[in-house]
Amino acid sequence: MHTRSAAKRRNLQWTSQRENLLGSDEAKLVLPDISGAIRLDDTTFARSLYCDLAAESSIDAFLEKSRSYNTKERRWKLPQPQNYTRLFLDREFYITPVRNVILAILKHFRSGVINGGRRRVVDAHSTELQHCEGDIATSHKSRPSLVITAEGPSFQLPPVDSSGQKAPLKVGWSNIASCIEVAISEDDEELPRVKEQLVRAAIYARQIFIHQPNRRFVRVLTLTGHHLRLFHFDRSGAQYTPPIDIHDDPHTFVRLVLGLSSPNECDIGLDTSIRWSIVNGSKVAGSLTTRRASDGQETVYPLIWMEPFFCRPNICGRSTTCWSVLHKDTGEELLVKSSWRSEDRTSEHIYLEEAVGVAGVVQMVSYEPDRAQTKELRGLGNAAPPGFENRIESRVVVKRCGPSLVKFTSPIQVLCALRDAIAGHRELVKKGTLHRDVSTQNILLGKPGAEPGDRGVLIDFDLATHSRGDEASPLADWAIKFDEGIAALEMAEAEQALVARAATSVLPEPVSKGFRKTLKRSSEEIDTESQPALKRTKCECPAPPE
Repeated sequence: MHTRSAAKRRNLQWTSQRENLLGSDEAKLVLPDISGAIRLDDTTFARSLYCDLAAESSIDAFLEKSRSYNTKERRWKLPQPQNYTRLFLDREFYITPVRNVILAILKHFRSGVINGGRRRVVDAHSTELQHCEGDIATSHKSRPSLVITAEGPSFQLPPVDSSGQKAPLKVGWSNIASCIEVAISEDDEELPRVKEQLVRAAIYARQIFIHQPNRRFVRVLTLTGHHLRLFHFDRSGAQYTPPIDIHDDPHTFVRLVLGLSSPNECDIGLDTSIRWSIVNGSKVAGSLTTRRASDGQETVYPLIWMEPFFCRPNICGRSTTCWSVLHKDTGEELLVKSSWRSEDRTSEHIYLEEAVGVAGVVQMVSYEPDRAQTKELRGLGNAAPPGFENRIESRVVVKRCGPSLVKFTSPIQVLCALRDAIAGHRELVKKGTLHRDVSTQNILLGKPGAEPGDRGVLIDFDLATHSRGDEASPLADWAIKFDEGIAALEMAEAEQALVARAATSVLPEPVSKGFRKTLKRSSEEIDTESQPALKRTKCECPAPPE
């Protein structure tokens, strides 16, 4: 049993962490994503959500008979203002009653879900939840006041700790449907600073996005003695409501609780076209379903790996996510790329359609151009507030190539790859397409044994554009990123081996000094008749690991 002195120590520690939050490393990671956060002027957004989950009359009936709400006083059974001195010293004094109120709501409206364990309300304020940034574990941790944990095709238990000795934790970012933060203030009329609430909610949302790669949005609720704020995060950034009185407007509070704990994964922001089979709390198999834009035909692809092999950790932006899938009929490995483009940008599939059959350019299998829009996730319709940038989710299925250009195994291989990627881009330029983002990361080696023309493959047309024929210049486009790409090859630690190997393997010492000029010259001298060796050499790319 926890003593009161122990509770004081924990809460003084929490208070210190709260004071240092805005200057923390965790805050620095999310500040760029929330710099354009939109404060809504009214409560329309919050009141419009989840209306289908509980009718007005059903909520009235619950409030009438519930022991958690006093209809005469129009107040939830939560600590009164005169107890805030104790509240400030002992968070449990407030968190426990809030949890009891939320449990009462869920047991009334979601008894099967709660009793079956598919959703649980967990007091997590003493549990440190480990962060990660992409594939990298960090020392950062968070302690949300309350979390709603979930079971289902998108959720798995967090892994064991690094020692592998402890039993798996029951709570982690990989099985959290939503967070509810209790904001403590000695005077409830002086609401805690909104920026602090926003940053804290954004830290939670970022981790949920990272650990749940099929997330489209995350919603976090902040509660004080009288008010709630709803924070909504998606690929356009963040928006949040003004304070809503939970006592005077219990219907909105009830619906938000039901929505944030809904057994329907779409309600809590998950893309259900990606699903997993869960065994003993772990993902053991998965599938990704695409709908072909041309005729609406659905194709279900088994996932080769349970997690995406590439996923940007940012909340806001294109948030590109790439999955390896298997074509069930042919056994061919394909790549599925999802991203959120700005509304004013052309969908990548337009440029990939023009590249079908062009050697040296990634080949598209199918596409879904308009899967979702952030303005719809926010319920904005066509009346977007100032400063809001709508983003549209699109998905393309493309043929899988080899590894990145920097994974080359010989100097001739990298020269052949550059030659073919440049030649492929020249063909697109003739059609009026400029890539505008040529870099070492956007050129892949061809598959093992690739024929000349496909030894290097240009990918990622997110920033491409169309240009009139008299303006199109392959050298002008490559000049945008080519010097940058070569500099990266020479400077990055892992890529410095390129020059070293060129100097110590089959090429003489002077080549290392002239390597930059050689590569740059290959971008200009793409006449195949003047490069017979490059034309004839097959790809030396090693086979990918099993």
